[in-house]
Amino acid sequence: MGKDSRASTVEPPEHWINPRSLLACRQRMNLDPQQIEDIFDIPKERLINWENSVEVPKLSDIEMLANIYKCPVGYFFMENPPVLSKYDTISFRGLSRATANKLSYKTRLKIHEFLTLTDKLANIKRELGATSLPNIPEVNLDDDVVGLARREREAFGFNENIRKSWNSANDAFSYWKQAIEKSGVYVISLRLESHEVRGASRWYDKSVPAILVNTNTSEAATGRTFTLLHEWAHLLLKEPGIICDFIGSPEKASIETFANNFAAETLAPKEDIEQFMKANGLHEYRQSWTDSTLNHIKDNFKVSKDVIAISLAEMGLAPKNMYTIKRQTWDAHRPFFRSSKVGRPRSTRIEYRYQALGAPYSNLVVEAYKYNHLQPLDLAALLNTKVDRIPDFLNLVAANWEK
Repeated sequence: MGKDSRASTVEPPEHWINPRSLLACRQRMNLDPQQIEDIFDIPKERLINWENSVEVPKLSDIEMLANIYKCPVGYFFMENPPVLSKYDTISFRGLSRATANKLSYKTRLKIHEFLTLTDKLANIKRELGATSLPNIPEVNLDDDVVGLARREREAFGFNENIRKSWNSANDAFSYWKQAIEKSGVYVISLRLESHEVRGASRWYDKSVPAILVNTNTSEAATGRTFTLLHEWAHLLLKEPGIICDFIGSPEKASIETFANNFAAETLAPKEDIEQFMKANGLHEYRQSWTDSTLNHIKDNFKVSKDVIAISLAEMGLAPKNMYTIKRQTWDAHRPFFRSSKVGRPRSTRIEYRYQALGAPYSNLVVEAYKYNHLQPLDLAALLNTKVDRIPDFLNLVAANWEK
């Protein structure tokens, strides 16, 4: 009597999760099985088996995956894979969809952190009843950039004497950062992969407009200042989103061009650049401008080469596509800046977190903590530290408040 072939068939295990959701959440973070194994020490064969219904992960396994993929555990139990639109809430402006899909895991973690911080900020403001709206005017793409930039400089109280008072590009960044924060915008500083994303903005909650700038040492203070004003332009346009120098659709290209031109004109008016160049024998059309010449011009205005390259093209002194070409070359050679902290004591974790959140955000956090709207464990999680370090943060905020 022959063997019953059905008896030798290995039945797949009964699943209590949706394997397709495991796959969707992994792909959302742009991780492949080999990366999961290398970074998190989860054998890729096991992960593949989970995603293909060959094995069943334990509860501890899916909790670990939820932490890696930055999503709720409940996503894995849904009958159909969830529509993972979290990042679409700050659309990949300036990025083609193909490029957005290739963002690294590190970059996606930072995007997730930015989203989480702004979500928490909105909750804190609601708990405190702080519902005042920011003072941000609205502009349109057909507005005159020169006139708009002049209006914004006047609104921020900026003039040539202030520029002359700066000793470094860091002074310039601090000035513009504080000016924008006074308008009700929260500026968050995180270390980003500069060749992928230089900054971001988000305004999903009317009371919490936020800008993300890069503190990676490969990004100079002049670059951060340019990003800051670029993102301010997107808030003026009511067009928050991820920004980098890849161009997507023609519509996105026009928005990016407007934001670039606005940032350049605000930081260094073309009429001032023209006056400087005439005085230095540089006022002429050139098919190619060397980086050393661009550096000579930018150093006078405490701005980035981005600003000068954009302005020269707008002034008709360089090819229209010079900035795009230069930007590609500069990005290909990153990192090329030295850290400004060389020879200085390293910041503590508390100091770094204070710098990351910024003074307005930190002050709100302390207020929420004092009125019991934020519990010690929640505050420690927000600060990425232990509960016993909370007094250090409170003292640091108080000390900076008194300055």
